[in-house]
Amino acid sequence: MLEPRARRRRSTHPVLSDVPCLQRWWHAPVAPTPRRKELRFHSGDPMERFAFVRYLIIAASIIAPACILATAKLPSSSAVHHDWSANPMQEVQRCLHSGEQRAALASLKAEAERSPTDPAILRALATLAAEVSPADARRCYHRLNALGVTTPADSAGHAALLARLHDFTGAKAVLSSLPKEAQSMPLAQHAWLAIWLEAGDFTAAADTLEKLTAQDACDIDVTLDLVHKAAAAKAAPDIRDRIEASLLKSLRHGMNSGRAQDVLARAGRLATLPLSSSTHRIHLAQVLRNLPGTPVQHRLAAVRFALPAQLSTADQAQLLTDYQNEIAWSGGLSAEDKENVAAYLQSQGEHALVTSLISDREALSEPRLFARRFDSLLEQGNWKEAGVISAAVDAPHLPHSRTLSHALATLQSRMSRSHTVEVLLGDALTASHRENRALDCYATGCAALDHSLPKLAASAFATALDISTDRARTMQSIIRSARQGRLPLETFMRSLAGSPALQDEAVQDSLIYLSLLANQKVDSLLTVIRTRRQTAPGNVYLRFLESLALHQQGSHFEAASLLIPLPQHRWHQGEAAVVASIIASAGKIDRATFLIQQIDPTQLLPEEHALFDPWRNRATLGTGLLGSLGTK
Repeated sequence: MLEPRARRRRSTHPVLSDVPCLQRWWHAPVAPTPRRKELRFHSGDPMERFAFVRYLIIAASIIAPACILATAKLPSSSAVHHDWSANPMQEVQRCLHSGEQRAALASLKAEAERSPTDPAILRALATLAAEVSPADARRCYHRLNALGVTTPADSAGHAALLARLHDFTGAKAVLSSLPKEAQSMPLAQHAWLAIWLEAGDFTAAADTLEKLTAQDACDIDVTLDLVHKAAAAKAAPDIRDRIEASLLKSLRHGMNSGRAQDVLARAGRLATLPLSSSTHRIHLAQVLRNLPGTPVQHRLAAVRFALPAQLSTADQAQLLTDYQNEIAWSGGLSAEDKENVAAYLQSQGEHALVTSLISDREALSEPRLFARRFDSLLEQGNWKEAGVISAAVDAPHLPHSRTLSHALATLQSRMSRSHTVEVLLGDALTASHRENRALDCYATGCAALDHSLPKLAASAFATALDISTDRARTMQSIIRSARQGRLPLETFMRSLAGSPALQDEAVQDSLIYLSLLANQKVDSLLTVIRTRRQTAPGNVYLRFLESLALHQQGSHFEAASLLIPLPQHRWHQGEAAVVASIIASAGKIDRATFLIQQIDPTQLLPEEHALFDPWRNRATLGTGLLGSLGTK
């Protein structure tokens, strides 16, 4: 049996105090050592143990670019080696063909500083810097002149450079010092071409262009500018024919010499070229159809060039059919292709075709197509449908015209009050003017006219005409909308007071017609018309305006004598109503009856109604057709 365990005592054993090597605990020396307290926080990120990798990556991202930059072969004048001592001009031609002119320019400038009197180096630098650094080229030519070593080629290059910088006076002075045999150099001819183009001397420009194309193909861009300026200036038909022939020769040369991509890069300008010759139009259509890739918008341009420049009613119907067939033949167009097609059709004024090409649902799915459809609707004056698509929940945001689109969308609500409409359209007009959007100003005028706000409509139309880049087309749109909305001409003409459009030659005939209808400044306008007829005696419309001015003065028989027999012209319904009224006022009611019966009274201005309605009522009460108008 085990003995019971002795009970542990709580007191200190007395024997321990008698041990000689030990001291009592209360006698022992106390030397406490302070312990350092530390707080350690452990991250919960399990990747914390690999933190050193992060620092390695940061160090590598700093060191690696520095190493790359240190070991890279930086482009510098020392890294590019050019031999300017043997044949500088040959090295320049090599750089020009390889596209290294900018890289070689610094090296050649340094060589010119080391040899400032070396004519070969100066000529090479002038040739190399002509495109990339005209100021250096100009200094080189002046230095050659100061050294007295200028050659005819140097003078021709100097003149071409000055003409490129539009210093035509300086270019002409340099060219005048050239000997006669040097005038035929291509550089000299290019300089003369730029001078004639700026001066508007299209006869001399055509002569120079033919000389250039006889030696080599001329610059296509220069020729395109010449064609546009000759058409805008209404140059003589034979001069325009010569310029167009030179352009086609340059285009054929480009296509046959492997530079079809250069022609393709200018296809946008070619597609809207104002060619007058039917032969040249057909040849340009062939060029457009042979371009690489044959984009559909270029094929549409070829369709247009296959028809005459001035379309008859039958030609217009044929053109619309050909457009539709070409689009259908292209199959399913991508959104990008459809936008390009819409852009071309809009440039040709085919806005109805654009709205039929791009449906509402498709427009809502593609922001670019939405913008094209929106613009074409505004061009047609169809602001209501433009407001409908703008009010759609999923309508894309336009990059422009946001104030107008919001106003048109708001006007779809029948709860809009008259003062609210005026405020909305007024704000839209202000924003459109600020954005320099003539189309938006015109659409605002159409909406104001439909809401019986003639003053606001006249102000919007006048603003559109002020900022328009194609005032002739804008004026025709305004007159069309004014006829449909019955805008008083006096209100519109008052809004045009002080407008720069009053001095624009492109809209002078339309402004004179509206002023005569409003019976304003008839005597002074008659003098202007007769002065203009002296310079253009075959202008049929000026003959009609003179007749209207005489009619407004009360000279009815003299006015009618200018219109009998009736000259051939594409008369609008309103103009035809005025013609019929002038003839009938001279007692020729039998001659006017046939014309009166063909006029739609809903397409007339209020002032045209005032002239036409009495004679229409009289013809309606008459016995029917009494005579007809002869035509020249």
